[in-house]
Amino acid sequence: MRLFIDREDMGDVAAGTYNFAGLQAVTQNVIIPYINYAKTKGLYVTLGLDFTLSNNEATTPANLAKFNQIWSYLADQPGIKSADNVMFELINEPVLSDVNGVWGGHPSQSNFVAYWNSLKNFQNSMISTIRGKGADNVIWASGLGWDQYYQLCAAYPLTDPLNNIGYSVHWYPGYGAHDDYTTLQQQWDTNIKPCADNYPINISETTWFKTQPGDSSLGHLL
Repeated sequence: MRLFIDREDMGDVAAGTYNFAGLQAVTQNVIIPYINYAKTKGLYVTLGLDFTLSNNEATTPANLAKFNQIWSYLADQPGIKSADNVMFELINEPVLSDVNGVWGGHPSQSNFVAYWNSLKNFQNSMISTIRGKGADNVIWASGLGWDQYYQLCAAYPLTDPLNNIGYSVHWYPGYGAHDDYTTLQQQWDTNIKPCADNYPINISETTWFKTQPGDSSLGHLL
C-alpha cells in the first residue's frame, strides 16, 4: 500500500507551511504504528510525502534541503530503517526541473536530457542521504511530468550504491489517449517501457473510468 505523510501534519512546501516537528510527531504517533500493523497483515508499505510544489518547480535548493531533512529523519527511525516491508517513494510528481534557471521537463524540448539529469541529480542527493543512514530499503524514484516520463532512466541512471531502486510510475490510461488503444500503447512504449525493460516499476497511481455527466472536472483526464 502507498502511505503518504499528509500536509495536515507536516504542512506544505507550496503554501510555505512546512513543519518538520509535525512530521516527526506524526511519524512516531501514526506512521510507525501503522507500518507495524501492516506487517501483521502481510502488507508492504510505500512511504511518501504529500507535498505540493510551488509552480510545479521541483528541483530548487530549498526543496532539496527539506527533502533531505525529511529522508534523513525517516531513514534513521527504528521501525522504518531497513524494515523489510517498507519502501521509500522519494518525491511525488516533480513536474518541472531546472536547467540554468529555466524550468521544463517535457520530452518535446530539445534539452530534455538536461532536464532529466537535473532531476536525476536532485534524487541522487536524497538517495545518498538515505544510504548514508545505513537504510537499505527499496527506493522508488520519480520521472518528470506527473510521474509520466521515464524514457531516459536507463540511458542516464540514478546512483545507488546498493542498486536497490526502481521507479514509481503514475499511469492513467485515459490521459492523452481518450479511449484509443493504439495511442495508449504508443504512450507506454515511448514513455514507460524503456524504463520497465531495465528497472522494476511501481504503478503507485492509476485509475480509469468512463466519464459520465456530473463527474468531476478531472474526468477529462481519464
